[in-house]
Amino acid sequence: MKKAVKPTLYLHGKLLCPLTLGRAAIFSVEDRIYHTSAVVRIHAVNSDEVHFETQHTHYYLNTRPFAAAVRRPPIPVLAACA
Repeated sequence: MKKAVKPTLYLHGKLLCPLTLGRAAIFSVEDRIYHTSAVVRIHAVNSDEVHFETQHTHYYLNTRPFAAAVRRPPIPVLAACA
């Protein structure tokens, strides 16, 4: 019998809670919050990416700052002269 291949998702977002085996992963992507099925394996966690596997899916969550933050520099604040 052939083992079913899990789908893989590549997302750009933010992990909202630490990953815990046996519990749902909770993360946000573009102001939407997602809850997964139970995490069965944590493959990698670093400053740029989180790779984990749930009962149904492989997830690659890119956690680097969004490109929009680079396109919109902060508004300068002018100091008042005394």
